[in-house]
Amino acid sequence: MLITTLIASCYPNPTKSNQNQKPEDNNLEANQSVSNLVYQDIIEKPQLEVLIFPVGISPDINSQNSIPLLSSRQTEKNNNIYNLIFYHKTTDKSHLLLNKKAIINSFELIEIKTSNQEQPSPTKKYWLYRIIDKDTNNDGKLTPEDAVIGYISTGDGKNLVQVTPDNTQMKSWKLIPDMNAVLIFVTYDSNSDKQFNSSDRTAYIRVNLEKPELGQDMFNRELEQKMRGILEK
Repeated sequence: MLITTLIASCYPNPTKSNQNQKPEDNNLEANQSVSNLVYQDIIEKPQLEVLIFPVGISPDINSQNSIPLLSSRQTEKNNNIYNLIFYHKTTDKSHLLLNKKAIINSFELIEIKTSNQEQPSPTKKYWLYRIIDKDTNNDGKLTPEDAVIGYISTGDGKNLVQVTPDNTQMKSWKLIPDMNAVLIFVTYDSNSDKQFNSSDRTAYIRVNLEKPELGQDMFNRELEQKMRGILEK
């Protein structure tokens, strides 16, 4: 029997080495000088051994609603989150989630427990993120109109893995306890117009929580073509 608990910590508007940055990533950094780091509200979950500190910047050229803040301790919910600091409450050690420039569009805690009479196991905890890390529409900013990629880490903010394909937008997700998996609904930029809308192909991506990695479409093109052929009769 599987017991699941979902706890959301979403905010308004992975790790790859800086050596893999494309020219547009460098241009974004060149166009914006960071004048102030802004620490937003601390995330504390009793079931976790870490505190989470969301970090933004001010002024923020990527946010239309950004308001320059005078103090690094001020909180402005209209500002984007560019990184998370995970602080371990017992060891007093801390680390960053990301090692590159990106916007964390949202993040949610997933808890899943596999239990049986023979061998009960502890609850496993994961963070599921929506991250904008490329200026896919070439407007010089990172915005929700760009690709929004799904990532998963362990509950302590380590082992970050990309789980949805490049050049897609993660729209929604559903935990399936019996499969020990997350099904993620995405939109592809299938017509390569640098937009994500109703004219683009959509799909469900399956991600195995036992070993998170880049997911694959649940349904192959042959099945989709067959269904399309039935509907067009």
